[in-house]
Amino acid sequence: HVKRENIFQWYKGMRLTDVISSVNDLLPRPDLSYALIVRERPEDLSTGVIRINLRRAMENRKSQDNALLKPDDELMIFNLDQPRSEQVEGLVESLEKQSSFMSPSQVVSITGNVRFPGRYPLTQDMTLLELFNAAYDVLGDSDVNYVACQRQVYDAEKGHYKLVFESFDLTVTSPENIRLNSLD
Repeated sequence: HVKRENIFQWYKGMRLTDVISSVNDLLPRPDLSYALIVRERPEDLSTGVIRINLRRAMENRKSQDNALLKPDDELMIFNLDQPRSEQVEGLVESLEKQSSFMSPSQVVSITGNVRFPGRYPLTQDMTLLELFNAAYDVLGDSDVNYVACQRQVYDAEKGHYKLVFESFDLTVTSPENIRLNSLD
């Protein structure tokens, strides 16, 4: 969701704000709180995804959100009005293709009363709150005190994955403290 899609010459020390320096580089109604860096991992050439907050990066150029970029990084900037689950569909499919039995795809999904339900890339240490943010938040008429989570847990004794259902009372546990796993 940028005014001009472009390829930039990478240089050592290049940061996010060297590519997106202000909201003037973006189209109207950008989501400044949720953006992604898609990066190839050098150790196994798999795809990794880093979540960033553009607002914090632009406000404080020394923040963690103003990430150091690496060669071949791809930035994904989203529009507040378009379903981002559709925009990340190709990325999610790529993450699913690189999965294996012992290494499930780095994908999570959200259904229910959220603005953009769907499948999203699992970023490092992703929390339930960050998934809500990816789905552009819970809609106003939701029961925000209760969340059900379906998890696939590896049972080493039996040598396979099993489904486990967990529920969280958000009046007791903050969604920023609930860490997500692959395929949640």
